[in-house]
Amino acid sequence: MSVEQRAGKRLGIEWAARFFVPAGTPGCDANVVVEATASVSNRLSFKREYYTWLLHESRRCNVLLLRYLRYDPFQLRFLQRCPIPVFLVHHTLEGPQIRQEGGRLAPLKGFLDELLVKRCHARAAGVIAVTEEIARYERERSGQDRPVFLYPNGIEYKALPHDEPLPADSLPSILFVASRFVDWHGLDKVVDAARASSSPFKLHVVGAINSEQEKAMRDDSRFKVHGVLPPADVEALASRCSVGLGSFALFRKDMHQACTLKVREYLVAGLPVFSGHEDVFDGAFPYYRHGTCDIEEILAFSRTCEGSSRRQIADAARPWIDKEQLLKELHSELLSQLDFGILKSRHV
Repeated sequence: MSVEQRAGKRLGIEWAARFFVPAGTPGCDANVVVEATASVSNRLSFKREYYTWLLHESRRCNVLLLRYLRYDPFQLRFLQRCPIPVFLVHHTLEGPQIRQEGGRLAPLKGFLDELLVKRCHARAAGVIAVTEEIARYERERSGQDRPVFLYPNGIEYKALPHDEPLPADSLPSILFVASRFVDWHGLDKVVDAARASSSPFKLHVVGAINSEQEKAMRDDSRFKVHGVLPPADVEALASRCSVGLGSFALFRKDMHQACTLKVREYLVAGLPVFSGHEDVFDGAFPYYRHGTCDIEEILAFSRTCEGSSRRQIADAARPWIDKEQLLKELHSELLSQLDFGILKSRHV
């Protein structure tokens, strides 16, 4: 949200990115955060305050881009009352996500979400999705023929200060990062692929892991488990690696496409990416490879990138990952769709 707000400011457009959080939430940018007075433990009061604030803000804007909340009846009530066009933003396939999370109430949550999404989309001006797969899913399950815009995840592009070549070591270094390794990241598939290979490499695993995951890697000296590292340390580690790994088990969420921030962070650091899912990059982009979780394939891809510099990789990826360019395109498409000039002088 902070990156998006700064991008809007640099573009000179009236764009307000806001994040509604409980008071005292740590690590938040005051430029984008709105703190609630109600405690999040009191869900009813928190939701009431959120939608009251949102309705008030909508009267100051021309268009609202609203992150869709699953199985939330208060969201439908807000859409019924909101006086301006609202585009619902979707970042995942909600039905499969609910099923994967499980629990006694999962069937009820899934039923309620299917019921509500049809009514919410009927009152929305359109849909914004981070991938084509999500866009198709939302259109099909809602049964609404609304305008759909693609707005992939992006990050703040920063030119690399040094134009260093990728390492061409006899011992390739691979980087696999997650804040916390959950099922759909596919760490288990990477471990299985390593067991099936006798090739030498060093695979750096960065992020929180559980005891079972730690045990699975313990006896393979090719794995180096770092745990959670600060961003500066991850960047330093990336500068010594030749390829970064995306996720390999999105199928566990019934997904085959994604545009994760992790992939974008690899690329802006000048690190080519091998992943198990499709992304927004076309077939001509040489520094992202979508394939099976196979160590030999990963090492072969790494070798094809030798001779490229980190700046060359980051610059080639920029049109696909730079938040400023992505926001500029979305803003232009919204202006074209809604076709009223007042948008240019008031907030989105």
